[in-house]
Amino acid sequence: MCALCAPSQCESGLSTSELLLLLLLALACVALALAALGKVRQMRSRQRLLLVRGTGRPPSLKRPPWCKYHLFLSHTWANGQDQCAKIKNHLRISIPTARIFLDVDDLQDTSPSSDPSPSSDPNPRPEPRPEPRPDPLAQPQPPTCQDISKLETYVAESSTVLLFLSKGYFKSLNCLREVKAFAAAKREDQGLILVHETAPTHGGVTLEHLRQECPADLASEIFSHANLQRLIPFYRQAC
Repeated sequence: MCALCAPSQCESGLSTSELLLLLLLALACVALALAALGKVRQMRSRQRLLLVRGTGRPPSLKRPPWCKYHLFLSHTWANGQDQCAKIKNHLRISIPTARIFLDVDDLQDTSPSSDPSPSSDPNPRPEPRPEPRPDPLAQPQPPTCQDISKLETYVAESSTVLLFLSKGYFKSLNCLREVKAFAAAKREDQGLILVHETAPTHGGVTLEHLRQECPADLASEIFSHANLQRLIPFYRQAC
């Protein structure tokens, strides 16, 4: 009778009610652990948001009268599009009010149709996605589908320009347009940030290689001592 009907009771010495109580306690522990994990994730997510110490609120970003964007992301499509998309997404999580120009979200080629040579630009800008990725934390952004022929205008209207330096950057005609537009603006209140891809498998090359590819009339300004002191290497978090 005992072996057939209540084997667990005989082997463990616990009654059915005691086993049930242990199971309930175990489930309660699991529930508490899951709740704690969710709280930790919530805290980590909140920690990504930059807050002003005095107000506890996100910073209010001010822009000069001439400024339309806080940041312009300049990159090659082949070796920088995914990285710059990550940069933009993380910045807009940390600073939801930031207005950031990224070609894949803001550009559309509306110039007259033509048939350029395929070799004219090793890193041509493709047509953007029909709809940008939704971001519930983001504030309203400037209208999308801007004209690619006005790249120089968008650079001039940006408070800061970020150059994502990777293989072929200075061989891209559009990237050179953006770099030349920054140099031509000569605004003392317009900043420049260099971000350097470090992984060779993702287009990373040495700074010396990039300097050699850069036009001579731009190299001294782009690779100045001050800019190199502020250079940000781009790393990936190991999974």
